[in-house]
Amino acid sequence: MLRLISPLLLCLALAAPARADGPAAPAGSPAPSPRVEAVSDQFELVGRLRPEGLVLWLDRSADNAPVLNARLEVESGGQSAVAAFRPEHGDYLLGDAALLPALQQAGEHSLTFTLSLPAAEGQAEESDLLLGDLDVHEDHALASGPISTALLAGLALAAALLLGLGLAWRRRQQRQGGAA
Repeated sequence: MLRLISPLLLCLALAAPARADGPAAPAGSPAPSPRVEAVSDQFELVGRLRPEGLVLWLDRSADNAPVLNARLEVESGGQSAVAAFRPEHGDYLLGDAALLPALQQAGEHSLTFTLSLPAAEGQAEESDLLLGDLDVHEDHALASGPISTALLAGLALAAALLLGLGLAWRRRQQRQGGAA
């Protein structure tokens, strides 16, 4: 029985999507999610285009301390939207229904980030303008659908193996029943 299940487990392991922060993908596999970087004297911003939207991390340049609860506006191609701060993740999410589909299209997208921090104890209000480019390759634009082709192929193979396993078990049960 273990002989039959082992190929199934191998297929599922090979079909599982790789983590975005894991090791480099081997040649021929999809490119990692598109990334944008923007740096100023005061702030550093890194973003990744994910299925849920453009996820942004904002830090201070001097000490790499995260910048939380800021107002972060993103502008590209004449459209702009405010990225929502997500305290549970410590990041910002741009999920705007108008701007996000344009950013998911293949091509290079120039982004302008306008940062506003309210005044805190002993500090004045801060603001900054950061510029970055998001380069979305054609292969990522096509693979950004809800289910990748590799995952579908792996699931189909797993289903075929399960069907074969079920048929083999049924034949075995019929043979044992007939011999008794």
